[in-house]
Amino acid sequence: MKKIIAAVLALVLSLSLLSACKSDDLSSSGAKLPEIKITEEIKDFKNADGKVAYQVEYSLPELTTDVCSEYASTFINNYIKEFYLDPVFAFAEANVQNFRAEETEPRKISVSHEIKYRSENVISVVFKTAYSKASSVTEARTFNLKDGSVISFDELLRGTSDTAKEDVILCIKDDAKNNFTDAPLTDEQLAKIDTAFDPVNFYFTNYGIYFMFNYGSVLEGFGASSGIYEYCLEWAWAHSLGLVASPEDMFNETTTA
Repeated sequence: MKKIIAAVLALVLSLSLLSACKSDDLSSSGAKLPEIKITEEIKDFKNADGKVAYQVEYSLPELTTDVCSEYASTFINNYIKEFYLDPVFAFAEANVQNFRAEETEPRKISVSHEIKYRSENVISVVFKTAYSKASSVTEARTFNLKDGSVISFDELLRGTSDTAKEDVILCIKDDAKNNFTDAPLTDEQLAKIDTAFDPVNFYFTNYGIYFMFNYGSVLEGFGASSGIYEYCLEWAWAHSLGLVASPEDMFNETTTA
């Protein structure tokens, strides 16, 4: 498999100049895309004594009908609420009684986001929930603005390659070996990348597809909040492995590998 990957390296380099995507804030016709509404609020959670034990400060995108259809916007907004807001509210509510009497300030939780890529058809967002300065969880989702669905790895496939996922994971493993030079990953740890690979935990940029996973899913002794490892698969390289050549390539039914 490594020989196959090496063989297409020259092709990837030659295609690199052709792999750029269009500007994040312009439509295919060159018109400026509608602005994304951002909801920013602070919600207090009080204990039985009436003291504010937790404060949740959140900033999240809210899709409106000038960005996508009512069906798609409703689905995406509900998804963001269900997975990135409701769990935090439930955590704060469940732990208000753990607030100690000697604490003078409420415990802070922040939920933030960063839009990594956006077009008429798709939007990629990275969500970060920080329970404290030392504990946070970060993950990405890419939404199809046509139907509101979360885009998964299988939807990135093009052509007839039946080893694309294995090839991408092999690329991630090779990159991880090169990055963990101070404490090289063992074969057992590298094998965990296979199960740690999340088919929806990625985002698009003009440069390529960024796949993410938690250090804790690979390294013993690290929890889910221990940090995020990211691997960027450039668009030309992705195309050579049987994936789409750009975010908009997903919506081109005539595309072949």
